[in-house]
Amino acid sequence: VDQWRFFQMLNHYLHRPELMAGQKLCRIPIHAMEWMIACYYTPHDATIRELLSKKGLLPVAAVRRTSLDDVADATNLPLRVIRRHVENLSRVYNSFEDHRSGYQQCVFDYLLYSYKFTPHLAARYTCLLFLFHSSFKIPPTVKKTKGALGSLLCSD
Repeated sequence: VDQWRFFQMLNHYLHRPELMAGQKLCRIPIHAMEWMIACYYTPHDATIRELLSKKGLLPVAAVRRTSLDDVADATNLPLRVIRRHVENLSRVYNSFEDHRSGYQQCVFDYLLYSYKFTPHLAARYTCLLFLFHSSFKIPPTVKKTKGALGSLLCSD
């Protein structure tokens, strides 16, 4: 119960990581903050693969629950996890779209500064933002694209 209340208190700061360092609820070491942000924002590869195979899920203005149910069924992940991934991706996507000044801003640096992402997570989100911004679409479950998609998502 205490852990759930602690998560609810910090959830606002996880949505806006730049505010997390200045919060006064509790003292959290820098490495623990980085770990919490990385755990909260790191999407599953299967979720990304399914989102890329479905057209029009990002940016999320009004995602139908049936679309997310389909993604949850295909990935064998709970619906709340899928919803969090979609909300995180659309939050970062919309934030970047709102704050960029033309195409001159470096996406990687923006994610490091604004979201306090680790370099690995910032590189991954940079690739994801490019794929979603350019409306990149893949076949849902083709074995040949699974290997290629891993390198596109900047994963090790």
